[in-house]
Amino acid sequence: MNKKNYLWSMFTIMMVAMMSAVFVSCSKDDDNNNNNNSAGSIVGTWEISRVEGYEMDNDGQKINFNVTPNTEAWEEADVADYVQLEFRSDNTGTTYVYNKSKWVADNVWKYVYDTKTKILKVLDIDDEEDDEDYEEFKVLSVNASNLVLESTEEDEHGKSYYKGTYKKIK
Repeated sequence: MNKKNYLWSMFTIMMVAMMSAVFVSCSKDDDNNNNNNSAGSIVGTWEISRVEGYEMDNDGQKINFNVTPNTEAWEEADVADYVQLEFRSDNTGTTYVYNKSKWVADNVWKYVYDTKTKILKVLDIDDEEDDEDYEEFKVLSVNASNLVLESTEEDEHGKSYYKGTYKKIK
């Protein structure tokens, strides 16, 4: 497997894992002040509408992408599954993937959104071994129709940056 295909495969796995994680915050007081019906709430179902960012291996080879679902560029980039994220008001959520012309539940997670720091922390409900092992996302913006999440990661294979834009569908 060449490096480019390996990087894209790793990124796809990372994206599904990150979207399948749970958003957790240090303070529940901030969340109790949220109005889940407000324009700034993340509660609802969001469908991916754009993914942009890069993957860079340890040798400095960088692959940039800026793609939208259901396009040839999306398929060629192979950066992420076509997903929906459902955030419920009880701080649980579900990731759905598009499979054979229908949406299928892929993973269930817990989340907490800190409105002051704009940080989402996500933990897979099935990850009982380490409830401190969560994925963290920065909420760049959220309103009644759009949610923009950002994440960066560095591991033994290199660095990655992801910015996902989601449209609210429910």
